[in-house]
Amino acid sequence: MELTVLLGSFTLLLLIGTPVAFALGGATLAAVFYMDLPPVVVFQQHVVGHERLLHAGHPLLRLRRRPHAARPDRR
Repeated sequence: MELTVLLGSFTLLLLIGTPVAFALGGATLAAVFYMDLPPVVVFQQHVVGHERLLHAGHPLLRLRRRPHAARPDRR
């Protein structure tokens, strides 16, 4: 039923002309309130997801700082 609320409210918001980003946020809030979750839970999970994404990109940043380590010598 939660998925129905999420997709239904998203579709409704799109049909009345709401921009996609606001429709995603509004549909998410509607589903959160339907499930009786505190909205803080969504924010906490959002922050945790960003922290994981930053940790995943860390090795790539280290290679970028030392470009000679990422490429073989060209002579």
